[in-house]
Amino acid sequence: MGQLDIESLDNAVVLILTYDIHEEPIGHGSGFIIDQNGTVVTNYHVIDNAYTIIVRLDINGKLTDFEVEKVISGDHDIDLATMLLKNPGQINLPSLNISKSLPKKGEDCWTIGTPFKEDFMNSVTEGIVSNIYPEGLGNWDGYILQVSAPFSEGSSGGALVNSFGEVIGVTCGGHDHETAARANINFAVWIGELEELPSINKPTVLDTTVYYNSQLSQSFGILLEDFRADNLNIEKILEYYVQCAELRTNMFGEYQSELPFIYEYIGLLYYELANFELAIKWIFKSLDIHQKVSEESLLEVLNSERHCGLAFKLAVCYEQTKDLNNALTYYIESVKINQEHFGRLHHKTKNAVRMARKLAQDLKRESDLPEWMITIREA
Repeated sequence: MGQLDIESLDNAVVLILTYDIHEEPIGHGSGFIIDQNGTVVTNYHVIDNAYTIIVRLDINGKLTDFEVEKVISGDHDIDLATMLLKNPGQINLPSLNISKSLPKKGEDCWTIGTPFKEDFMNSVTEGIVSNIYPEGLGNWDGYILQVSAPFSEGSSGGALVNSFGEVIGVTCGGHDHETAARANINFAVWIGELEELPSINKPTVLDTTVYYNSQLSQSFGILLEDFRADNLNIEKILEYYVQCAELRTNMFGEYQSELPFIYEYIGLLYYELANFELAIKWIFKSLDIHQKVSEESLLEVLNSERHCGLAFKLAVCYEQTKDLNNALTYYIESVKINQEHFGRLHHKTKNAVRMARKLAQDLKRESDLPEWMITIREA
């Protein structure tokens, strides 16, 4: 096999971290940047069902996290997606060149991705293009490349490059049979499939309406046929959640274990609809019951694993309703809670720090910020 200057390509390959609607980690995958605007290519299945997507790059030896501004395009069956990074600092981003031709059988190839766990970010393997399937294979549509280069879970979405350092494919999976795994029978989607991807143009591929409807179909034992409709929009779901809350209150009283979760969903739905005053009202109705049941303070409830994301949402609500002093209070609490649960350098902590710093400066309340919050490094 020939040699390839991997170091010239390595920094353009990224680690993708995904989180659900409650900001709980889903998993990780790989991807790569293809232009100076910050367009990232990955597998659709890497970001499917993700509410928040963080892209981590190694820039000059420093790991830097970027939020995703939007998912540009994607297709579940072809298993490709493109995303645009938020890059407010206009960092000069590395990128890979895309091959303009279909690779040939027997051609040398290399993979770059993050197999198994985040510690192995941008691992490299080499092999050959073993076969080409123009009409798809298994669950994948379009041109599929079979390669002998080994890779494993977490490498999905990584770059498959040729001896010129050009991307020829996006690593998407392997054959799950034990014998096939020993023979390094692995697959990549041909990069040429990018050209026909349908537009998505949304912050995430997760359909929040479908998500909340699935929650509604398990509405704590109250079965209403309308809850099971597939075409409910958020407003209709919100209407049914309010009905559900009224029914449960009439049947079982105000203080019951399920009711605060329904109130919380109502608050989050109002948050999704940008009705921030009602979001505050319903979130606090939920937190009030949690306090009474658990006999804990508001801050103790917010600091629980189940509710640690609510402080930030409350801060956003207060900021949007121009109650800036309360907004700063909850941004600061969000920082404290997130740094305790995730660490000071986690993206959620740093995001809350950024918001708290800005608001404290505007309100001339910098003295309210702990010293470590002022000096923490931002990515």
